[in-house]
Amino acid sequence: MTDSVGISTATTPGAGDQTFGRIKNRIATYYGLDKDPDKLQWIGEVYHDILDEMNTKKLWDFNLVESDEFSTVVGQENYSVPGDLWRLYSVRKQDSTDFLLTNLRQRDFDIIFQGQLSITGLPFMSVTFNIFRDGTIKLFPTPDAVYTILIRYYKLIAKPGDKEVVDLPRPYQVGPLYGTLARVAMMVGESTQSDQWERKYQMVMHDMMKSDEDIGDEDLRLKNVEEMGGSGYLNPNARPRFLDLY
Repeated sequence: MTDSVGISTATTPGAGDQTFGRIKNRIATYYGLDKDPDKLQWIGEVYHDILDEMNTKKLWDFNLVESDEFSTVVGQENYSVPGDLWRLYSVRKQDSTDFLLTNLRQRDFDIIFQGQLSITGLPFMSVTFNIFRDGTIKLFPTPDAVYTILIRYYKLIAKPGDKEVVDLPRPYQVGPLYGTLARVAMMVGESTQSDQWERKYQMVMHDMMKSDEDIGDEDLRLKNVEEMGGSGYLNPNARPRFLDLY
């Protein structure tokens, strides 16, 4: 990954500040279940279920990450993807000339390139074949040399162990807490409290979705080359910028 320079990122709220074990105990204590190990385990399972639901709601921009770079092997076409991958974002060739590999699904690849499966050379495509079960991508053409590849992807919100912090930015960590409180309340017969916690959970989820869409790019707009040229500062000898901050 690119090294950072200047402002420290030590306080970036990339993860929660409470352990999963502490959160479970808080919920169990609230309902008088903290002395029952089976109930405590069940509360943890409810919490994990909510994290699964959050993973299916949308692609969270705070979970857009990149893998470590890896080197291709001559004659090898299939390469493993990170184990926490949820959706593939991009595959890039990093060394020498940097470029984006076109992503293609296996069924389309089979139609278009069926007669060219034995081609070797500089990869310009990444092919996915049931990536969630197979756990690999295929580079095409099959690499004929050592190239450096980088994968960017949306990762799953991880299910934490008891001593791990919640894998959510700190402002968001109350979401699954409220959702779990609502479901536990329903199971212990506290329907009024369940409704109250559920409303708080839905409010947090709404705010979370809205703010996630605005992470870091709210002032970014696209400008075409003609517009930039008309502004008088486009150097025709330079590579044009099509993204501009203003």
